[in-house]
Amino acid sequence: MKNPINGTGISTQLMLLLAGFALIITLLLAGVLDNLFTHQAEGDIGHQYAELAIQTTDKLDRSLFERYREVRLLAGRVGLGGLDASSDEKRRFLEEMQNTYAHYAWLGLTDNEGKVLISANRLLEGANVAARPWFGNALISIHLTDVHDAKLLSKLLKPEASEPMRFVDIAFPYHDANGRVAGVFGAHLNLDWAREIEKSVTLPLLTRKRVETLVLASDMTVIIGPKPLLGTRVALSDHGFAGGAQAGYAAERFGDGKTYLVGYSKSQGHSASPSLGWTVLVRQDIGEAYAGVAHFRRQVMATGAGIALLFAALALWLAKRVSRPLAAIAESARRIESGETDNIGEVRGGYREIGILGASLRSLIGKLKANEASMRQADRRKEGRIGKTEKIGR
Repeated sequence: MKNPINGTGISTQLMLLLAGFALIITLLLAGVLDNLFTHQAEGDIGHQYAELAIQTTDKLDRSLFERYREVRLLAGRVGLGGLDASSDEKRRFLEEMQNTYAHYAWLGLTDNEGKVLISANRLLEGANVAARPWFGNALISIHLTDVHDAKLLSKLLKPEASEPMRFVDIAFPYHDANGRVAGVFGAHLNLDWAREIEKSVTLPLLTRKRVETLVLASDMTVIIGPKPLLGTRVALSDHGFAGGAQAGYAAERFGDGKTYLVGYSKSQGHSASPSLGWTVLVRQDIGEAYAGVAHFRRQVMATGAGIALLFAALALWLAKRVSRPLAAIAESARRIESGETDNIGEVRGGYREIGILGASLRSLIGKLKANEASMRQADRRKEGRIGKTEKIGR
């Protein structure tokens, strides 16, 4: 008779069930690890870039404060602006000051009308600078003037330069022996001082990764950074840049179509020196910035897949171990049904319950065989009695 029983074997079902359960658990654990570690790692990288930006702005502010204080003190010296020293002595003093700090591109004294009276190396002596912002600002107590081009001075300092040099100006009024304002003492600070500070902070990172530093003026124009960006205005979305936060990090899309991880910090000035409103950005292509994190994520997923396969193999072994004795009992039952045997053999390697099942089936078969024998014996006795009755009747 054809066996009407169809369906998936118990070993296959157990294997699929256990393997599926192991896969789900593994993926859940991988997801938890991803949330715990990769997100934290991404945050740590962002904070690292923000910290670099903070260090850069702090050094810029402190360095600018030193120059600010220096120019203010020199403007207040009667020996420089008064009648005690000759013009040659004042000029030599300015030149010595310039030699001590090479980023002083120009140092000079003007009168109240803006005419340059004395300057280091005689640059611009006799010229009138009344129209320059730093001169007018100094007379209304604005002593720090943001980055600007100086075409005339650039030609004097570097005649071969194709582009004008850029300077930050520091200027204070100076007084004569009677305490009256006699003119303005001004200093043009070459922007290279800021570039050196920026490189000193980010150089350790620059040697290992393609990280870029941008310094933006108060109008968000790039004054220090990759050459293609110099002089361009950077438009940043409101991820804290325009929202009032002084420092932080964000994923920001730039004009080149790429998304960067950006650490930023806004200049706040230092001590008596006011802020120029600069913003320092430390950026890297977000794919490169998070390359290590992505590698870790792939490792987690690969490890999870390996663990899932291991559990699947273990599930298959366990399913076969559980189903093998059941399959043996099922095969014995099939042979009994087909008349090939009348006994269930000893089942080995199974669990206690399977052993009990085998013993119970053997007991049941024994009882069935005993009942069958009794019924046969009863039939023989009945047939004997019928035979005797027939003989008597004859």
